Amino acid sequence: MLDNFMRQLSKDLQMDDPFEAVRPGIYEYWIEEDTVILISTLTPFGFTLSSVLGPYPKDKEDDFFLSMMAGNLFGKETFGATLGLDGNGHKMVLSREIDRRVNYPEFKEILEDFFHIATFWREQAGLIKKEVSSP
Repeated sequence: MLDNFMRQLSKDLQMDDPFEAVRPGIYEYWIEEDTVILISTLTPFGFTLSSVLGPYPKDKEDDFFLSMMAGNLFGKETFGATLGLDGNGHKMVLSREIDRRVNYPEFKEILEDFFHIATFWREQAGLIKKEVSSP
């Protein structure tokens, strides 16, 4: 399933080189020079998305942790993904598990939502400038 979805995504993005698995069932989708979304097959069906977003603002640690917890509370500000910290407690991590069968349009929508929420939290942490939307 995931292999087919990634081939289709490559076509949709009009990529010169299609996505290739870095290991069986695991793909990397780079969203910034220093940020990648790992897309992994989940057995028996489904997939996981995960990304190390980068360091959180240490000068606003308490407020930022409260924002992260509020974002996680009902999944509203994470689109169903979960925000946390890496094993060292230094960087934000975003992850989502889809443990059901999906079709390609659902996969693409879930990936797009994950991309947007990863970008949002990187903006909140001051790691990238907020994008200005055009009318």
